[in-house]
Amino acid sequence: MPRGSSLPTGLPPDVIGHDAAAEFVSVSPGTFGKMVAEGLMPSPIRLYGNRKGWIVSELREAIGKLPRLQDAPAGGPDEEDTWR
Repeated sequence: MPRGSSLPTGLPPDVIGHDAAAEFVSVSPGTFGKMVAEGLMPSPIRLYGNRKGWIVSELREAIGKLPRLQDAPAGGPDEEDTWR
């Protein structure tokens, strides 16, 4: 069950979970997992036990390194185009 944040208003977290990281990058959780596997997004850090998370600053850096549309090769049928 989700719980409310105890962080002060306006203070964003430095580490976020898988679903939040996918949302941060504007892709589905499945696509985000593929991007991590392909090295387009950073690997998670181990927080404690099996709990893992992504460092927001590393996600921002990885987003900045993604190819621009004019530089990207033509996509296939699996290309996710949500900007139309």
